[in-house]
Amino acid sequence: MTAPTDITAQLRRAESLIGVGRFDTAITTLGHVVVVAPENAKAWCLLAQCFGALDRHQEMRQAADRAIAVAPQSEWAWRLRSTSLRGLGLLRDSLEAARQAVAIGPHVWATHVTLADVLLLSDQREARKEAYESAQRAMELGPTVPGTHNTMGRVLLSIGEHRLAEQHFQSAIALDPANSAAHTNLAITDLHKGRLTAASRRFGEVVADNPTVTSYVGNVNVAANAWIQRALDYAWLLCAFELLVGLAFGFAYGPAIALAAVAFGAAALLVSYRRLTKPIRQLVRRKARDSNNLIAALLIGGLLVFNTISVAAAAFGPDAAAVAVGPTLVWFVVGAIVRFYGRIQHATRLIARRRRYSRFVLGKDRSAAVPRPRRSSD
Repeated sequence: MTAPTDITAQLRRAESLIGVGRFDTAITTLGHVVVVAPENAKAWCLLAQCFGALDRHQEMRQAADRAIAVAPQSEWAWRLRSTSLRGLGLLRDSLEAARQAVAIGPHVWATHVTLADVLLLSDQREARKEAYESAQRAMELGPTVPGTHNTMGRVLLSIGEHRLAEQHFQSAIALDPANSAAHTNLAITDLHKGRLTAASRRFGEVVADNPTVTSYVGNVNVAANAWIQRALDYAWLLCAFELLVGLAFGFAYGPAIALAAVAFGAAALLVSYRRLTKPIRQLVRRKARDSNNLIAALLIGGLLVFNTISVAAAAFGPDAAAVAVGPTLVWFVVGAIVRFYGRIQHATRLIARRRRYSRFVLGKDRSAAVPRPRRSSD
């Protein structure tokens, strides 16, 4: 029979292994503990935590259920059950488990964070408002805990309040400079605000520290795609600039100015590309060969060629300019509609989303509704 002191030592060893990310080894250690001490709720909770870190949600659920069976008043066990059910896509059951955790541990900040996490998966305004209230309560209970600031930031980001969300993510980082979740969410905020270079660098740093976390790796792909789309958008705008400015400056100087604009745009694009982190540059090169991106790039390249020909033709007189510019303008207008129609729709949805959620969740006085993020020096 294993002595209680041995079990305690094994649990401490498992906690140390979890602290350094050695979840598989911790699972082996905890497996021995739950065999000899199946009534140990802490062992089951730690086991569920390990399975969750490895995205093994079904096994996480089973371990959490065993912990609840042993200790039905453990808010930790109910939180773990909620997280596992969320990972399995069982959102209604996950919400019930999160509410049970809050009922058992209303003075524990983590229960309110878990509830907010589940509520954020709903698109209903009432759910967002409750998520905001849960995040507020979590911050009241854990004002110096990075996770509470991170959760509040996520709630604010979900309703379109990017500036306020950024403040909370920065507060979480001030409290814990190595907090990967806060760095990731801050990078996502950068993406929403159009700061692609800053977002790519932050994503790259997070992945370098967490190379095995699939969600972080996925964010790097998002950053690479966002940069490619931004580059294509700028290329379309460069087409318009080349054509309009080239013709506006007259027959003598138009072609030279147009070519100078193309050269400047290409140089700016190269500088922006070089500022990306190396892993994201590699992804950009790989994704640039995808059929959709390649077709878009070829269309834009062809348009630049026709624009240059049109501007050059304008040097031979108005008649030549009219013949050359007409088809180019038609191609440009059609291409721009195809290119930007979806982007305009997306931007319109974001504006409508903010109007839909922000006033309802925060009320009329946003400055009073949103608590000032606390930093470690407060």
